[in-house]
Amino acid sequence: MTVLLSILAVMAPSPLATAPVVVHTATPPAARRRSWTPFPGPGGTRWAIPWYIVACESHGRWDAWNRSGAIGPYQLLGHGAPWPANTPGRRRAHHRIARQLWLRYGSRPWVCA
Repeated sequence: MTVLLSILAVMAPSPLATAPVVVHTATPPAARRRSWTPFPGPGGTRWAIPWYIVACESHGRWDAWNRSGAIGPYQLLGHGAPWPANTPGRRRAHHRIARQLWLRYGSRPWVCA
């Protein structure tokens, strides 16, 4: 009898065998970048705000600055933007700040809009 119960226990389907497999994945980095930079620019570049505003503000130059203290391609004035924007991480910060401004205020923060 013990042997028979052992055989039945081995043959019984496991509750885990019928459970659906759920795989959690993080958003791929490229998809995150596209969400921060949905607007296309020249030469395959991507921007957080429409290119015509970036072109007018700074010509898309990462080293752009003016006497008022506005910096980078988005001409951010304050907002915690790092300077100089000479590393990928600092450039991502500029994109992220500009995107947050765009989503909250639209084109109002930019003179060229």
